[in-house]
Amino acid sequence: MEGSSTVPINAHLMLPTVAEHHVVHILAKTPAYPWQSVQHVITAHGATMFLPALRLFLREHMPHNNIVPGSQDHFDIFRQVIIVAPPDPHRSANHQGGGALEQHLNDSIRTLSLRTLEGVRVGRVRVTFTLPRQFGTYS
Repeated sequence: MEGSSTVPINAHLMLPTVAEHHVVHILAKTPAYPWQSVQHVITAHGATMFLPALRLFLREHMPHNNIVPGSQDHFDIFRQVIIVAPPDPHRSANHQGGGALEQHLNDSIRTLSLRTLEGVRVGRVRVTFTLPRQFGTYS
């Protein structure tokens, strides 16, 4: 349900199974807004630090890249990304009984909830995009 903050009861059936220490991210097959200019990204999404942040990211994580991003570049923009993290074992251990339906719903919600991920700094996500090919591949 786009625009809704609720998770469908059967959402666990639609998402991939996640191994113990793996995080899975899912993007749509096609971007909602393909080939968007840097200026559009900045004005439409309020991402005023887009180019400086992208340049820093490329310098730190892809030092072999010699291409500097600029206003001439275009990006494929996505509406959302789904991140599935493994269940938090501490919450599972602390779960107290209840009916079978309650247990099923709690397990589903727990599986869908994000946990603190070591080494990840939280920031405000203004725009989700794919890195254009000219900058290389990041994994």
